[in-house]
Amino acid sequence: MSKTKYQSVYWQAAKNGRKAYFYYSVYLGRDPLTGKKIMKKSQQDQLGNRFKTAREAYLEAERIKNEFRRGENVMPSGATFREFVENIFKPTYKTEVEESTWIARQPVFDTILKHLGTKNYLILCLVIVSSFGIGC
Repeated sequence: MSKTKYQSVYWQAAKNGRKAYFYYSVYLGRDPLTGKKIMKKSQQDQLGNRFKTAREAYLEAERIKNEFRRGENVMPSGATFREFVENIFKPTYKTEVEESTWIARQPVFDTILKHLGTKNYLILCLVIVSSFGIGC
């Protein structure tokens, strides 16, 4: 593996009968639920063709970064619905409502988490979106 002049693009020399190839490895940030790094690595473009030049790999890496920034290519994590509610939804909701509303909603949150807490967050989102007839 050797670095090219393009950021996040590498060259893998031929070895053990395999052809040499270009690939990109992009750091996209951290998953807010799990804290793990989000990395994307590939030696093919979106159509499945191998990169012939470092520039092709670089342009594909930039496309992936832009999609991720716009939220079009968010990678799923194995987070549960409970983790989402406890770590993201509740802290945000608490700052947006009055104290009396927050206290009144706690039993509702507990009931929802009792039934859906162990479910995968991504699958629940897809089911909800599809039930409203909204395309992803």
